[in-house]
Amino acid sequence: MSSGAPAHLGLCLWLWLGATLGREQVQASGLLRLSVLPEDRLQMKWRESEGSGLGYLVQVKPMAGDSEQEVILTTKTPKATVGGLSPSKGYTLQIFELTGSGRFLLARREFVIEDLKSSSLDRSSQRPLGSGAPEPTPSHMGSPDPEQASEPQVAFTPSQDPPTPGGSEWRETGPQFRCLPPVPADMVFLVDGSWSIGHSHFQQVKDFLASVIAPFEIGPDKVQVGLTQYSGDAQTEWDLNSLSTKEQVLAAVRRLRYKGGNTFTGLALTHVLGQNLQPVAGLRPEAAKVVILVTDGKSQDDVHTAARVLKDLGVNVFAVGEHHAAPLALESHRRVVVEGPAASTELHNLASRTEYLVSVFPIYEGGVGEGLRGLVTTAPLPPPRALTLAAVTPRTIHLTWQPSAGATHYLVRCSPASPKGEEEEREVQVGRPEVLLDGLEPGRDYEVSVQSLRGPEGSEARGIHARTQKAPSPSQLSVTELPGDAVQLAWVAAAPSGVLVYQITWTPLGEGKAHEISVPGNLGTAVLPGLGRHTEYNVTILAYYRDGARSDPVSLRYTPWFDLMVAFSLVEKAYASIRGVAMEPSAFGGTPTFTLFKDAQLTRRVSDVLPAPLPPEHTIVFLLRLLPETPREAFALWQMTAEDFQPLLGVLLDAGRKSLTYFHRDPRAALQEATFDPQEVRKIFFGSFHKVHVAVGRSKVRLYVDCRKVAERPLGEMSSPPAAGFVTLGRLAKARGPRSSSAVFQLQMLQIVCSDTWADEDRCCELPASRDGETCPAFVSACSCSSETPGPPGPQGPPVPAPHRSQLTLTLSSVSTALSTQGARI
Repeated sequence: MSSGAPAHLGLCLWLWLGATLGREQVQASGLLRLSVLPEDRLQMKWRESEGSGLGYLVQVKPMAGDSEQEVILTTKTPKATVGGLSPSKGYTLQIFELTGSGRFLLARREFVIEDLKSSSLDRSSQRPLGSGAPEPTPSHMGSPDPEQASEPQVAFTPSQDPPTPGGSEWRETGPQFRCLPPVPADMVFLVDGSWSIGHSHFQQVKDFLASVIAPFEIGPDKVQVGLTQYSGDAQTEWDLNSLSTKEQVLAAVRRLRYKGGNTFTGLALTHVLGQNLQPVAGLRPEAAKVVILVTDGKSQDDVHTAARVLKDLGVNVFAVGEHHAAPLALESHRRVVVEGPAASTELHNLASRTEYLVSVFPIYEGGVGEGLRGLVTTAPLPPPRALTLAAVTPRTIHLTWQPSAGATHYLVRCSPASPKGEEEEREVQVGRPEVLLDGLEPGRDYEVSVQSLRGPEGSEARGIHARTQKAPSPSQLSVTELPGDAVQLAWVAAAPSGVLVYQITWTPLGEGKAHEISVPGNLGTAVLPGLGRHTEYNVTILAYYRDGARSDPVSLRYTPWFDLMVAFSLVEKAYASIRGVAMEPSAFGGTPTFTLFKDAQLTRRVSDVLPAPLPPEHTIVFLLRLLPETPREAFALWQMTAEDFQPLLGVLLDAGRKSLTYFHRDPRAALQEATFDPQEVRKIFFGSFHKVHVAVGRSKVRLYVDCRKVAERPLGEMSSPPAAGFVTLGRLAKARGPRSSSAVFQLQMLQIVCSDTWADEDRCCELPASRDGETCPAFVSACSCSSETPGPPGPQGPPVPAPHRSQLTLTLSSVSTALSTQGARI
């Protein structure tokens, strides 16, 4: 890297900093024009303000020396002339507008008569006619001493065209300014975010940063920009390699949030050296290293050591002073007269967190005695207290707090905790200690801060973290199969109102295309067409609200299944036409119980029972109860046979051996069996209702009893089930022929689910012992009343003699037995 490259970059940057600061100074003093008259008299003119009926007060005070030499005069017109000033001495000029409520600063300017005269001569001799604003000229080449961080080292004098150093190019087309250093540059801004800066002035700092960054070409092989904000501690806002375009950097500057706190500039410079100027943060060995410190200069720690280290390491440090003063602090002396015996008084309408020189003089009849002086710093404006989230909705945050003494209004800032894109914080001023923030995004984290304000003064901010509620999602999804390849999806509405539309998507779990429909927000069901009988689907629904909010998606996994109870007419409206079948309704409004007797002979064609071929992975689910009349020999609860009634696939129950056997034929027609007889299987044969899952995979079969896994057995591959043949229920294993006997047992459920994972998802809600109030819906009562109004009492019945003790015991025993039997059938 050329040794002159840092100097070239420094000159280019100094020129642009000078131009930027110059524009700001012209704006600040644009109301005031100074001219030097003969005999070194100073003439001043300013823009007349509206409503200045009481006139103006002009104060000219030496910047150093005896304060008694200051000149104060009043005038009704926006101009004045002051004489007797020293040509070589520096002065501070302040012009106030006089109003009924006090005086307000209009303009402030520091000047030296000789400098004003020189500027006038240069302007007349060097500047061509029609030239614009003065161009900046650097006070010296290279970078300033970083130890002088409290004063910006930039002087403004008129000149002709700006110099163009050999290595750096300064292009200007109208107001456009570009700085193109000959080598890459890594530029880190170190921004003072302490309380002494203030919110309003921090916005000006952000504007200044944007104007400084604008002339440079930002990129990984050009100029990289990083930024750290500091107060009591230093916080890296972004590293050198975090943002790769000028647009991204300027957007990050706009999103920069004011920290607030103490001012430890030395600690911040150490942070820059240890964190920002490192290869992991994007520092390039061949790039020029530049640090631009923007501060008001009031550091609470040692700056010299850290600044010297940076300088010794070849880092170019530029210090820019951010200076402001509250209007009250710039007013001239104010006086309060108290009675002689008084030993104390209160001074009102002072600026908060401001240092005052207070003088107390005794006044006697013969004159003024020697006074006392002291420095006093006023307390800060109290911040809001007890921030409370009164109410939070998906779109709003209602925030309250306890009012602050002396505050006239409050500044509330709200910004996302994790900004996205070009989002910026929102500001609102309120006069009451509460605010309703609306238009927020549902389910998002926000940082909200509140600051007490009194005129131009502001307190420290108090913050609170809030998260908006998520938009309500639909719930209680359920699927009902319809004829053909369609299903009906039902749900409970996401909210009583406000839903514009529901979006429903169903996607095959394997290969396949996702489908999507939208239904109006006032509906609670939708028909989903085109679902394959052998394919599992993930069904998702979400709600879009009228205010633009969107709920989280809610999903369920739909698995096709065959209901063999319907296929064999074992339903309430059809069972009466079948010989050898009886029905008992459930006492709790659940599924009725069907009793199959030995002459039931339930046989159907495969094509009538299974409209589609049985997949190799499936689950046979049944809920049954074996009775005392159930034979001791094995019987096929369910099986598929060939045309000659030779068994091909099924489930056998053997009450004598108390075992369950699953069997099928492999592709070579060999019989494959898996028998289960552990203790958990034996309870199936003890006379109570039990739910059984036989989950058949490609190489194994698993058995579940009452939704608990019992055992697992290896099993060979299953051949394709026959398209022709028969399906039977309850057929005795040794029976042959179409009219053989059946076993006696009770059945509530018999299904084939086209998946081998259903057993792990089922909750056995049909069994009272397995019911969970959170996951299982309540049973629907089997009886109902047409009116909730009770009728009149009936007539008095005949007296009943009290039973003997033995008779009473027998009655209770009978009732207990009946209840036990009834409960077993649930």
